[in-house]
Amino acid sequence: MNAMQAVKVRWLIGFTCLVALFWAAAGTAFAQALGGADQVRGQFMTLVACTPETGFWEEYDTLLLEDNREIRLDFLPWARKPSLGSTVTVAGRWKTRDRFEVSWVVSEDPRMAGGNPTTGEQRVCVLLVNFQDDTTQNATVEGVRQRMFDPNNSADKWWREASFGKMWITGDVYGWYTLPINRGCDPSEWRRLAIQMADPDVYFPQYNRLFILVPTGGGCSWGGLGTLGMQTFQTDDGPWTTSTSWCRSEYYNTNTNTAIMITTHEGGHNLGQHHASSIAFNGEALGQFDNNGADGTTSEYGDRLDTLGNWNLGCYNGRHKITLNWWDPEHVVDVRRAGTYSLSPYLLNSPEPKVLALFRGHAPNTNRDEYLYLEWRQPIGYDQGINWRNGANYNGVLGHFHWNNGSTKTYLIDFSYQDNDFLDAVLRTGQTWLDNYTGLGVRVVGVENGRMVVEVSFSDTGNLTEPIGFQVTGGVRTSGGLSDLISSDNRYVVIEARRPTEAARPFAEMTVDTLSPFRNPPRLDLIVEAAATAPAIQVIEMWNYDTERWEEVSRRVATPSDSTVQVSVTSNTARFIQPGTRLVRARVGWYDNQIPLAFWQARVDRVVWNVYF
Repeated sequence: MNAMQAVKVRWLIGFTCLVALFWAAAGTAFAQALGGADQVRGQFMTLVACTPETGFWEEYDTLLLEDNREIRLDFLPWARKPSLGSTVTVAGRWKTRDRFEVSWVVSEDPRMAGGNPTTGEQRVCVLLVNFQDDTTQNATVEGVRQRMFDPNNSADKWWREASFGKMWITGDVYGWYTLPINRGCDPSEWRRLAIQMADPDVYFPQYNRLFILVPTGGGCSWGGLGTLGMQTFQTDDGPWTTSTSWCRSEYYNTNTNTAIMITTHEGGHNLGQHHASSIAFNGEALGQFDNNGADGTTSEYGDRLDTLGNWNLGCYNGRHKITLNWWDPEHVVDVRRAGTYSLSPYLLNSPEPKVLALFRGHAPNTNRDEYLYLEWRQPIGYDQGINWRNGANYNGVLGHFHWNNGSTKTYLIDFSYQDNDFLDAVLRTGQTWLDNYTGLGVRVVGVENGRMVVEVSFSDTGNLTEPIGFQVTGGVRTSGGLSDLISSDNRYVVIEARRPTEAARPFAEMTVDTLSPFRNPPRLDLIVEAAATAPAIQVIEMWNYDTERWEEVSRRVATPSDSTVQVSVTSNTARFIQPGTRLVRARVGWYDNQIPLAFWQARVDRVVWNVYF
C-alpha cells in the first residue's frame, strides 16, 4: 500500500466513524421519541400573548388534557407541529409537571382542526374572575355587557360593520367568581377553575366563544391572550367546544373604545388571525423578491390602521378579511394584468371592489406566491379612528404585503418610506410606485365618481396590449382574422387591393382597435408588421380624440417582405386614448404609387401596442 492509498484508507475509516456516530445519535433520538419516551395525549393549540403598549408578544403551544388541565409544549427542531385543534399523541420528556418537550408527533386526529367558524352568530360567554388574595371588581356585569353587545357602540357593532353583517356576537356576562388561588400568571388554570365554578350557573354548550376578564392581568404582564382556534372542554353539561380570550377587566370599565380594541384584537386571534404587522425596508417601500422579506425590518404591532396591530379601532385589513371569508366575490379583484382599476371605500357596504390583490409573482426559491393588497380607507364607521396625521391615510391607497406561507400574519408597507413610522403609509393621490424587483407598478390617479382610480403595471419595459377588433375599410379581405394580428408568426390578414372610387382614398386599408390599460401613459408605442406585393405608399394613422380626426404618424414605401414600423408617442399620449373607455384606434392604408400591377395584395402580420407606465 503506497502513502496515498494509506491516506485514503484513514480518511474512509474516519468518515465511516462519523456517519456511524451521527446515525447512532439520530437513532437514539428517534428511539426515544417512538419507543422509550414518555407520551401524552390531548388537543393541540397555539396561544398569542399580546401587549401592544410595550411591543411585547409571545406565541406558545399547549396541549389540553382530558381533565381540562393544559400543559405547555416545547417542540424540538425536527418535530413537526400538528394542525391547530387536532387531537394528538406526542412523545418526548417531561421538563416540569406542566411543561413537555416534544420529540415526535406519534399520532394526529385532525377532525377538530379547522372547526372554527368565522361567519354567522358567535355566542360569547364572558366570565369575570378575581382571586382569593385580590377580590378587586373593577368592572360591572352591566358595563361589560354593554361594551360587548350594545347595538350602537360595542364589539358586536364593530364586527357587524367590519364583516358587512357576515359575523356578529350575542351572549351573556357572568360573575364575579373568586378563584380559590392567589394571583399568578397561570391563565390555563384560571380557565379550568372558572369553568368549574361557573358550571352551576352556565350552560356552556350554548356558547362557542369564551372571554375571561381578570383585574390587572392577574399577575401576567400582557394586556390580552387568545387562542388561535377552538378547544373542547369537559363540563357538567357535556363536551364544550370554544375559543378562549383572557383580557384585563379594567379595559371594560368606562372606556368603550378600549374594550372594543382588546375584544376585537384577541377575538381576531380566536378567529384564526395573526397580528397585523409592518415591514420596513432601507430606501424603498418593498424589498427583494423571493426572500420572505428577509431584507426588511418587521414590527409585530406596526400596523396602526388595523385592530390586530397596535391599539386602534381600524378594520381588519383586506388579506385578513379574505381568510375570514367576509368578502363577496365582487369585493376582491385578483390583478394579474396591467390596467386601470377602481376601489370603493373600504367600509362602505356595497357590491363594489374593496381590495386589489396584485400578484407580484411566484417565488421559485421559497415556492410561495407573493401578493400586495391595496385598499382605500375612508372615515366611515370605526375607520374614523385611524386619522393619523390629520387623515393622511384617507388620501391614497394602503398596501399590505403577504406571501402564501400558511400564516395569516400581514405586513403593512410604507410608501412614504423616508420616515417608516407607518402613520402616513399610503401611496397618495397623484403618486407612482415602481417595484424595484418585479416590474410591478402602481399609480394612484385620484377619486372619480366616489371611487379611487388606480393604474397597475406589470412591466417596466412596457405593457404589451393586443388588438380587440379590426375592420377592413379599403380593398377586400381574402384571409386571416383577429388572432393573426397578435404575434409575428407569418400568419396574416390578407387584403386584396381595389381601386377606390375616390382618388384620395387607399387601395387597401384596415382599422385596428385596442384598449389602453392606462389613461395617460408617459409613452405609447404602436407596432405594425406588414408587407405588400407592390411598392405602395404605406401610411399609419392614429385617431386623435382631441381634434376628432386621424393623425398621421408614419409614411413609407411598403416592402415585399415583412418589415416592422414602431411609432413612439411620448407627449400628450392621452389625445389618442378615448376618455372613459380608453379605446385606442390605428389605421394602416396602402396608397397608389403609380403601381403598374393590376393585381396586388397587402399582408398584415402584427398590430400591437406597448403602453408604458
